[in-house]
Amino acid sequence: MFSPDASLHGSMVPTSRNPRRRQRTGSSENGDLQPKKKQKRSALSQETFLPPQSSNGRVDGKTMNGHVHGGSTGRDVSSETRDLPVRGPKKHGERAVKGDRGTVLSKNDNCIVTQLPSLPDIVRANPKEPIQGFFSTLDGYALALTKAHALVWIYTSIESSPETFSCPIPEGSKHHSDALPLGCLVSKSASSPEPGLVLVLPSSGRVFYWESILGAATLDHTQKQSHGLEGWVGTMLSGESVHRIENAEPAGFILTFSTGRVAQLSVKDPQGRPALSTTFLRSGSAQNSVSLFSGLRNVFGSGGWRRDVAAARAGRSNVRGQRDVVVATSQGIIQIWDANWSGHTSLNAEVDAKEQIMTAFEGNKVASKTQENISLEVLDFTFVPDNSNTQQVVIPGASRGVTLLVLAASAGINSTKYCLIQLLLLNDVAKVTMVHPIRSYSTPVDSKSAWKPRVLLPEPAQTAFVVFDRATVTASVYKREQTPEVQLLMDAHRLPEPFEDIINLRKDGDYGVVGCGVEIPKATWSNKHDKRADSRHPSCILLVKEYGAVRITVFEQKEDPDATKRAKVTPKSKIEQAVFYGNMQHNLLDFDVRSEIKFPLGEVETAALQISGEILSSKSAFIPTITPSLDHQLKLRSTALRDLANHLSRNHPPLSRITKWKLMWDAEKMAAARAVWRTYDTHLKEKTGDRRSLLSHLVEMLHEDFKTDPVEELGEKDPVRQWFTRDIERFENIVPWAFNTIKELEKEGIEDPTSVLILISEANDLSLGALETAFNFRQQSASLYRLENESMEDGVLTNNYEGLPEFWTSTELIRSTTIELVKRARRMVTEQLNKAPGEHSSDPKLVSKVSEENVRQVQVCCQTYTERYRWLLAQSNEDSILTGKKLQASLPQERFTLIAGLFEIGLVDEAIALAEKYSDMSSLVYLVVAEMSDLSDRIVDSQTSEDDVLDAQERQEVIQDRIEGYFTTFGSDWARALYSNHIDHGQLSSLLNDHSEYQKYLTNFLREDEGYSKISWINDTLGEKDYVTAADTLWSLAVNQETDLWSKKVEMSLSKLAWLSVEDKKANLVDSEVALVNIQEKLYRHIAPALYGAIDQNAELELAMDRYGRLATARRSALQGLLEQGMSRLVRRECMGAEQLIDILTLMDTQSDVPDNEDDISGQEFFLALRVLTLSGTEPQAKERKPLTERVIWRRCMIRNDWESINNTGLKDDSEVEEAATATALFQTLKEGFKSDLFNDSSSFNILSPEDVLGAGSSAEDHRHRFQNDICEPLARDMRIEDEILQKCITDGRLVHWFPGIVDTAKKSVRDDADAAGEVAKKRKQMENSVAKKFAAIDRKTKLNGNGNGDVFMD
Repeated sequence: MFSPDASLHGSMVPTSRNPRRRQRTGSSENGDLQPKKKQKRSALSQETFLPPQSSNGRVDGKTMNGHVHGGSTGRDVSSETRDLPVRGPKKHGERAVKGDRGTVLSKNDNCIVTQLPSLPDIVRANPKEPIQGFFSTLDGYALALTKAHALVWIYTSIESSPETFSCPIPEGSKHHSDALPLGCLVSKSASSPEPGLVLVLPSSGRVFYWESILGAATLDHTQKQSHGLEGWVGTMLSGESVHRIENAEPAGFILTFSTGRVAQLSVKDPQGRPALSTTFLRSGSAQNSVSLFSGLRNVFGSGGWRRDVAAARAGRSNVRGQRDVVVATSQGIIQIWDANWSGHTSLNAEVDAKEQIMTAFEGNKVASKTQENISLEVLDFTFVPDNSNTQQVVIPGASRGVTLLVLAASAGINSTKYCLIQLLLLNDVAKVTMVHPIRSYSTPVDSKSAWKPRVLLPEPAQTAFVVFDRATVTASVYKREQTPEVQLLMDAHRLPEPFEDIINLRKDGDYGVVGCGVEIPKATWSNKHDKRADSRHPSCILLVKEYGAVRITVFEQKEDPDATKRAKVTPKSKIEQAVFYGNMQHNLLDFDVRSEIKFPLGEVETAALQISGEILSSKSAFIPTITPSLDHQLKLRSTALRDLANHLSRNHPPLSRITKWKLMWDAEKMAAARAVWRTYDTHLKEKTGDRRSLLSHLVEMLHEDFKTDPVEELGEKDPVRQWFTRDIERFENIVPWAFNTIKELEKEGIEDPTSVLILISEANDLSLGALETAFNFRQQSASLYRLENESMEDGVLTNNYEGLPEFWTSTELIRSTTIELVKRARRMVTEQLNKAPGEHSSDPKLVSKVSEENVRQVQVCCQTYTERYRWLLAQSNEDSILTGKKLQASLPQERFTLIAGLFEIGLVDEAIALAEKYSDMSSLVYLVVAEMSDLSDRIVDSQTSEDDVLDAQERQEVIQDRIEGYFTTFGSDWARALYSNHIDHGQLSSLLNDHSEYQKYLTNFLREDEGYSKISWINDTLGEKDYVTAADTLWSLAVNQETDLWSKKVEMSLSKLAWLSVEDKKANLVDSEVALVNIQEKLYRHIAPALYGAIDQNAELELAMDRYGRLATARRSALQGLLEQGMSRLVRRECMGAEQLIDILTLMDTQSDVPDNEDDISGQEFFLALRVLTLSGTEPQAKERKPLTERVIWRRCMIRNDWESINNTGLKDDSEVEEAATATALFQTLKEGFKSDLFNDSSSFNILSPEDVLGAGSSAEDHRHRFQNDICEPLARDMRIEDEILQKCITDGRLVHWFPGIVDTAKKSVRDDADAAGEVAKKRKQMENSVAKKFAAIDRKTKLNGNGNGDVFMD
């Protein structure tokens, strides 16, 4: 039978022969195996694992053709293998496995992935060697095939080096490119407790069969025999090879060839004896014809085997010795064959399901006919058992229905879509009963990979496993019942997607699936005590290259397996797997999120925060709550939080800013808790006696809302450990209680300074351990949480606090109690340092520790204080903002107190370092000045030793170098603080006389602050020799700052002199300002007589207002207040602006009854007001306001007199009328203006008519440039009253008609006065000329007498 011809035509044996007929024995044609006497089992040696050296189906020159051969397999010894002893046979009871105790690689609510510990040593020692594996559905055996060996072991063994049956491949591969052998385990026979083994060499077609793996692994070294059968698969075509082998017992095995042929391989004859035979599956007449022509037609024709076979699977067995065999091509053609143990095969049905598969793809939007470059391909299939939730149809008298679960792929340009399609094959028709598009995997199949995707459907056939080379998809194939609830969800398009999950292998190794299989449900195991599988938990086994055996178990929902209600794959579950298993040493799985899986960002953030919170509170199922070392448990949780951040950063889109901050805060708390616990643990180790630590008191006193009380019934008796296990998420509550606990203990009677100092020391440990660790962690880990763009200094955010919750490191309680703890510790240290010699004091080491910690505490205080006020300022409510502003304003002083206080406990250098760190110039100046002063006192102290004096002098030099270096380091900030200190301490002269290399800093300092202008111009003159800047400074001082009128005039005069010294044209500006000062002085001299007798300036103001502020502002309170303000400054000789000066001139009453007052300005007030307006500022804003002010001046001038009375000219002669008109303020103002050329053509002023000045200043907006809002409207109201008065003058007094006449009269009066003055001047000139002539005549007639006595005589 095993000759090439016999094998090829083995299927030609008539099928009508009696299967029970006893065959002849010993014949070379039947290929029967003659029973041999059992050989003793021997230990495996190194020779066992060497590749065989025979070829062409020969061993030691003898052909194995289906008969037992006793040839030798001698070979060289390899140094890379070791002896594997093969134990003797055991009873069934001895092989029971109590559990595989594998390493859990991943576990969630839906599935668990476990690495099984058992793996043959030869596989473990040669991880790079090519290998493929097969798993038996019987008794849990695994078969691994290398090019040299077949290895069989129980994969569920708890031994890492399990009992292994190793069979050398009789014809080892000669080249690395040769295909690996194929093999399959055979059901146990009655004579052996072990399964058998079938091996097929793909290229040569050689077949080897052992009824027991024990025989395959045993060599008779004395007789040089191998216990097994050897044969051929039949005649193979050129280039043809065997691709796959499938167990189809009791009908043998199904072989699939590279050409598409399929054959049945039998290992038993009809009598059940070992025998090899091969039958090719052929349809039609090929079954009954063996002619050469028919053979060629089947080989080269179109109706036979030449097609791309996707898979051939053995289905159910309907009668004894029979098995359904289904063959599917990649194009979707499915054949159902009937195969039996006698080698007879028949084609029952052939169905072309391509159209149905394509329709299933289109209906689920997996692929479309309109898409270009789409290739639809069947990759694999498996059978759906009859007891599953499928539409199994069995019609009496009709063909049996077969349900398949088909894995199909639609390959596009860049990706591949996969789909699980359930097909019911009935009466040569395929019907789709279920479609499950695979959403989690779209990687194209690697054509170069030896592994092809497989679909597995273990009992109870509710979950399918789709095994790719580097990933396995678990998918629910449970058919939904069409309940009303499901129908409603479908109508609303809210029906949940069927369950699906994916397990990926890592990419950083040559990992890949080389074998897979399903585990048989528990009820089918021969050993009832075996715990390897459970029908409720379908499992598949994978053999992974370079790793070993891996089990994937899916937890089915026992109560309700419906996919609409089973557990959903959530982002929380995915993230948990990555966090708690992703960094596990030697973990095979890759937990990075695939591109096909997209979770909404909101769900990811919620899941991340939930996981983080569970880690903090030890509520995560992956974190043990009780460990011998709490520090180890805290480390586990810290590591988990770090892994969480890493995973989120690598695999998910950027989280929202607030979520990233919350996650980092959780990690900060965990790091802080671990630091505090370590300190506490150290205290416990070092404690003496029964003194309780501060932390134990603290946890006891902590409010119940801030801790989880231990349950003593559960054995929880350590409140501190309980707190660190359950309550770290509330860590912000424990920090302020470090100080509060001390206060409570003092109330309870602890007063001993040493005891209190110990408590303070422990409080420092807690506070510093928490806050220092948190800030350092935040600064160092910001990039881990994708917060690297946040601007931080020492862990404190510098800006952009908007939208963030309150920072746990700077709650108000933490901020305030931390400062209190610093100050209290400082007082305690000061008390200890100030104790007299011999007086009882605390341990110096303890005092030194608390003192040194005070420096770190000061820094923490600054961090919490700064963070607190910045966060408050970013809030939306006014109360928080106001509080933040107060804290911000108080920070410099608070920091100065904290840093400067270190000087008092002898930590000068540390204090200076802190001041330098925070660029706190005030503290820095104080410290260096205080240190220099202290050093000077020590030097001049007569009790100071010479060595100490030298030390002090050296120290002074160091400090002086620092002071000079600060000019370079801090620049003007340092200079400002230093020079301010000099000025505050009355050392101004030393500054102005010190023209050192730092002169520029002094100049900048004085020029930056206008308050130093009176010093700055002196420095500009003496130090800088810059007269222009000195003049500018004096001018700015006089105009913008000076309040004293005399000083202002002096400063302006000096500025003019300075400008004149450098011939600067700015000197002309002084004249205008001096003129304004002169007007103010003239105004003061005008009212001065009325102030006589006043005892103080308040009395002067009352007298002035009584004299000049009663009539003009009557019934106008706002204007009267304006006048009073101006009068107040006037009597105090304070400088006034142009507008305030105009207010006084236009609102004061006209009084002229003061005799002999040379500075009387009565009647000139409004003219002077216009004159002030002419001299006022030239800046654009002032120019814009001038027209309005000018209108106000004219209006007040016009309403100063009673025009109704003037207009009443009845019974008045012209002289009376003219006298009344020329006595008005309007006439006097016009006349003075014409006289001084104020209204000439080159002037910017025009004479305004009554109509032009109506409405001036009547709006509140007109006054907002000068006054606050509350006074603008009253002023506008008073302005409107002025308008009313003017309107009455216009209507009742006919001012409009009088106005032109008044203007002409004023002009005429000026001309008349000019003419009169001219006549007077002319007469004076004539008189002067007449007198001159007379004196000349006298001179001519008068002569000297010549006597020398001066006598004259007349001619």
